[in-house]
Amino acid sequence: MQVLERPRQRDRIVAPQLRPHAPLRATTLTALSQRDSSGYSREFIRESVMSWAARKWPELLIGRDACGLSFAAHSPTASVQVTCAGASEYIWAFRGTGIDGSGRVWDTRVLVFGGQDHDLLTVQTRYAGTAAASPFCGQPKFLCSLLEHLAFEDGGYPVGTGPRQVSSLAAFDNFHDHLFSRQRTLPILAVANPVESEGSAPPSPSPRVLARALCGVAHVVSLGAVGVACLETYLGPRMALHAGEARLFIPGLAANADPEEHPTFSDLQKPTRSEAGYVEAAAQRATHSWSTSVARRADFDALWAKSDCL
Repeated sequence: MQVLERPRQRDRIVAPQLRPHAPLRATTLTALSQRDSSGYSREFIRESVMSWAARKWPELLIGRDACGLSFAAHSPTASVQVTCAGASEYIWAFRGTGIDGSGRVWDTRVLVFGGQDHDLLTVQTRYAGTAAASPFCGQPKFLCSLLEHLAFEDGGYPVGTGPRQVSSLAAFDNFHDHLFSRQRTLPILAVANPVESEGSAPPSPSPRVLARALCGVAHVVSLGAVGVACLETYLGPRMALHAGEARLFIPGLAANADPEEHPTFSDLQKPTRSEAGYVEAAAQRATHSWSTSVARRADFDALWAKSDCL
């Protein structure tokens, strides 16, 4: 289907640019795998990303469908580029750039790299302009939608939009294996919930809210009393959690880990705080700091360079 452009604008439009001298501040960088991917899943990813882009920049995507063909569209305040290749391997790349109300130029990139038995989805958001007051994980909304409909994994463990419950020895054994897995590339935010009684208030911090806020960039695990006790047994009192606390376990966890490398947060269960409140903000800052580090960004350079050559 052809895009319906406005001829009057075609000669005078200028796409927003990420100036080379302007510092780029990343807010999201994640990679998720999908085994036994299909044409349906690839199409669903394309449609989800394009639908999100159409809501943000309708003037650029009038008449477009998610067919995956290469195209580019620009306006004075936004730009969208899509490239696709599919001979021996499948590559679909999307890049959308736009200016927000604060004058920051945002850049969102999506790359689907397909092999014979699995697909790799990478998502990156960044901006140039005045720094936000507090770093955060600004993952685009389509990421949660993809996780709700498709089975993605990280190091062999599923990635979802809700917390994983750990309230039995069997569940903790599985959690323990995931915690120390060398294939894990996403952080795990473990939340120690208080023992609930009849009529008690909802747990604070809320694992459900945290899981939604960090979907696609971190696993969220809700630890019951058994999980909290087992965690202290395996990792020692320095890494232990108490009710109302959460700890972010960075990938590469070792048995003699330094607690400072895996930050802990406490909401103190104060009723004046919002549902996710302080823990959500603190966990997002820590996740942002790790996921956008120089070392982690280097892992993505080769993939993005390959898509730029399409």
